[in-house]
Amino acid sequence: MDARIHTTLGASAIFLMSCTGVDSPPLLDENGEPLAAPGFFDRWLEVESVRPDDAEIALRPVIRVRFNDPIDINRVLDFDVLTLNSNGIRVSGRVRWDLAENELEWRALSNLEEGLRYRAVFNENRLRSVTGVELLRSPSPEFMAVADGPSEEPREVESVRWAEVDALIEARCGSCHRDPEWQLNPLEYETLVGARATEVDTYLVRPFDPANSYLMHKILPEYPVRRFGVQPPIWSDEEPLSNEEIRLISDWIESGAK
Repeated sequence: MDARIHTTLGASAIFLMSCTGVDSPPLLDENGEPLAAPGFFDRWLEVESVRPDDAEIALRPVIRVRFNDPIDINRVLDFDVLTLNSNGIRVSGRVRWDLAENELEWRALSNLEEGLRYRAVFNENRLRSVTGVELLRSPSPEFMAVADGPSEEPREVESVRWAEVDALIEARCGSCHRDPEWQLNPLEYETLVGARATEVDTYLVRPFDPANSYLMHKILPEYPVRRFGVQPPIWSDEEPLSNEEIRLISDWIESGAK
């Protein structure tokens, strides 16, 4: 064999071997169990912020936790997804998921003891993204309970009626969905509320439950589980729905889709 060919083949083999790399040790959870790595087109579930972010907290606080992706709300249980712990004292809370903001709102069920320091403890077994990916790391913020400490304001759901949503759909979606030539779902009340989606096995609108309503999945720009892209589609002349428009539809569903 020509010496130059032999050298080239040897160098290529070394290059290919170096490209394979060395297997990295798996990431482990707090119990030492390996975390299941996300798929090629997925990413780890992560906490982006915890509010309030002060060293002190109110005696009956509301805490907001923002994630980088929607969580699987069907895995979440009020009493143990997040607790505030202080030397054996454990305070649980009620939770609600704000799909429009990717935020978990936690409201304490009882008062904290003034002067005690509490650590926020997340139950990683309850937290998965809607694609099934585990929480990469769990923050552990600590707070001192004080009478005038900060707290997030609980978000009140606006009571929205169908007439408001219908007007929005007519203005933003009607040119296609209510044009008989397109033969699309006209997005009328009867074809949305309690109706099954044709693309996936779920409801288009499930009253009181935006997180499990496929209509919400279709209009949120970065929702990771849906078919055929966001609505309005990027090829249409319509701009994406604004945060206020998305909030209107979310509040309509959460207030009962009346």
